[in-house]
Amino acid sequence: MASGIRDKVAILGMGCSKFGERWDCGPDDLIVEACSEAFR
Repeated sequence: MASGIRDKVAILGMGCSKFGERWDCGPDDLIVEACSEAFR
């Protein structure tokens, strides 16, 4: 039986935040935006 990380990790979705100067958003806002897109 393999015991490497490839047997324990799966990429189920991908998302990203909008690109540009987003001075009104903090890191948490950008993470939530990207995660929400990935979940959709």
